[in-house]
Amino acid sequence: CALWLLWEVARAHGLLRGVLPVVPWRPKLLFNVYARAGATTRRGNLLDRVSRRMVKMEAAGGPHRAFGAVIGTCPFAHIGGAGLAKAALAGQPVKAPLYHAFKAFAGEGIFTAEGKDWADKRGEVLGAFAAVGLEPLAAAAMRSARGLTDDLDRCFSRESSPGGAGATNAATSAALVVEMLPRFQRATLRSTFEFLTGVTIEEAVSSTLAHGGANGAHHAPAPVSVPIDEAPKGGVGFTTAAEAAVAAWEDEYLKAATALRHLIPARARSIWMASDWLYGLSPVGRLEARSITAARRLPLLALRAARPGSPLAILAKGAAHGGCSGHGGIARGLWEVCKRTLGGGSGGNGTPSKGLLDEAVTLLFAGHDTQSATLSWAILRLAGDRAAQDILRASLLADPIATADLGVGGGDIVHNNAPRGEQQQQQQQQQQPAWRTSAGAPTLEAVLRETLRLHPVAPLIVRRLTSDAVSVDDTGSGGRTVVL
Repeated sequence: CALWLLWEVARAHGLLRGVLPVVPWRPKLLFNVYARAGATTRRGNLLDRVSRRMVKMEAAGGPHRAFGAVIGTCPFAHIGGAGLAKAALAGQPVKAPLYHAFKAFAGEGIFTAEGKDWADKRGEVLGAFAAVGLEPLAAAAMRSARGLTDDLDRCFSRESSPGGAGATNAATSAALVVEMLPRFQRATLRSTFEFLTGVTIEEAVSSTLAHGGANGAHHAPAPVSVPIDEAPKGGVGFTTAAEAAVAAWEDEYLKAATALRHLIPARARSIWMASDWLYGLSPVGRLEARSITAARRLPLLALRAARPGSPLAILAKGAAHGGCSGHGGIARGLWEVCKRTLGGGSGGNGTPSKGLLDEAVTLLFAGHDTQSATLSWAILRLAGDRAAQDILRASLLADPIATADLGVGGGDIVHNNAPRGEQQQQQQQQQQPAWRTSAGAPTLEAVLRETLRLHPVAPLIVRRLTSDAVSVDDTGSGGRTVVL
């Protein structure tokens, strides 16, 4: 076994030798994954370390801003140059085995699917979204945004009240510090859930509480022990048992999803990729298993609560996601998926679809995680650029429908140089705020695009080449050819 490992490592080095500069790989046990994830030093940032390594390689004459490393027994090429990266992706690369670490959580959804299976599932997901349209997503996002701003208003009110913290700390504190990422996560989770199911999390949880029994309260998260009049960490206050139950579902999911966001990508670059069995026995493996169980409960609730015509209900009819057979149609199929997965027995006429559950897990996680990350980066960048803040605010206030929709300024018309009759005609024609579409809000679109340029949702793409990728660099003397 040891000789075989040495042979595989030597073979991997041989594949890279003479093609790219090779740097050593340091094995990671992941016991300090959270410390590294929260590190404030540049050394703790994987993307920054890779970028700085590419700069060094380029300065030393390395081609295409790229370098190689053997991780375990697998040869990796870290590519930063656009030409070579395009050539690599054009060669029909595959996700396996590098995405193997994600399958325990996401199953066979579009994130991990390959080839024709991926194409079919992607087509059904896009078709479901097209059938529903963007208006339900916009309405859900507006409701979540209003809940978020109401929560912030409560924070400001408590801070500025006579007995609030602002009264006692006014001399030492110039501003109220509000942790925004957990609030963005909760708000985007709610809007994503509502778009996918056609119901709010509150309605889904209330229905679960009303039914109770083995498929209801028995599988609900434990109630949160927070005073009724106090806002929990996520920033959403509650005054009733139903609101406390909603917070329990959300808190359980967000805590588990945050843990998985650190653990799964880190495992893909660690020695634990060598054995699922050994990883399952490790402390981080057991933590991942518990987090996966917790993070898949809310998608099950979404399947159970999905209304006919919602994206999840449309996907339930798709062949790539298992479809529904037997009597009872979509509702019966969705119910059977939840009942069998939650342990409600195997009876019934519906056929459960693991593909549908995996897709619900994928869409709910990807929907809330990417939105909250992008919003957090956008707010951080805007906070450091007052000029950009003023320009963006002015562009939104120039739209009377937008000001009315946002509750800012009472929706008064901001006059321009156009004749009054033309202004009135424009107001009558405009049924929605201009920022509902990118073409109608170029400043907001520019802010979001610049945020995604500086902080892309997926800064790294990992694939395994199935054929050579050839790129020719004509900028150097005589040109250079790199074959991976």
